[in-house]
Amino acid sequence: MDVEGVLKARRTLLEQLLAPRTYAFVFHFGDQAFGRVVRDAAGDVQWRPAPARALLPSPVPLP
Repeated sequence: MDVEGVLKARRTLLEQLLAPRTYAFVFHFGDQAFGRVVRDAAGDVQWRPAPARALLPSPVPLP
């Protein structure tokens, strides 16, 4: 197991997600799949959900 490699990959991904206007899609957060990673006033990293609309076809009339 490459612990240093895993930690480096996590830091790299986190820095990329902290870039301005960067949104992420993740399954880990269940119903909050779209969002952003931001730093709060204390410097802590947080997940901020972003509203997403479902694009669904028009309803089909049933007989």
